[in-house]
Amino acid sequence: MEFILNYWYYFVIAIIVIAVIIFAFQLPKICQKSKLAKQGRAGETDVAAILKGFAFKNSYKVINDITIPLYDTCTQIDHILIGTFGLLVVETKSHKGDIYANPNDKEWIQIIGGKKERMYNPLMQNKTHVDALRYQLQKNKVYKVPIESIVVFSNAHKKNLYLEKGHPVIDLRSLKHYLNNNERFIQDKNVDVQQLYDFLKSIEVTDKKIIKEHNKYVSAKQNK
Repeated sequence: MEFILNYWYYFVIAIIVIAVIIFAFQLPKICQKSKLAKQGRAGETDVAAILKGFAFKNSYKVINDITIPLYDTCTQIDHILIGTFGLLVVETKSHKGDIYANPNDKEWIQIIGGKKERMYNPLMQNKTHVDALRYQLQKNKVYKVPIESIVVFSNAHKKNLYLEKGHPVIDLRSLKHYLNNNERFIQDKNVDVQQLYDFLKSIEVTDKKIIKEHNKYVSAKQNK
């Protein structure tokens, strides 16, 4: 009996030690993911504030962090600026360091502290958002709404974005100038801002279970 008790005692101790070792190895990754998540939220907050200011000045509207249907699933969009010009779909990225990008490549390269990481091409990611919006608009017979796309890096400086000119990728510091110095964002294309805002809110996916499954899928894809 004493032998059995000693066996279980040491077995439990061994399990605890193994669990502590595994946790110790995983802790840096957990902390890093938490840090990146916080940076991402902070970046989106900064972008949202700039869009809100521009929208207020022009009697436009902004929707932040909206999930909309995408065929038999859904997709999450960081920001949508709604104006008389149409829609501006904004994807915010919190990546730091040097970003080496080719608009036609599926993956871009981030180098920070000598470490290389891969990221899914945000231009392609935002194209999915634009396509989903166009599909929903056409499905509901809402036509003639111009849609533009832009990617904003909230933590990387434009000098560290190695991408040929002419593509809608900027840093956070350039966003105000980008909005205020493009005449197309103050053009009147006969878009009813309130009506379009109401429509987008009407198709918003609010089912927490569906959103959770989508976030789980995105997280798994990013961690491959």
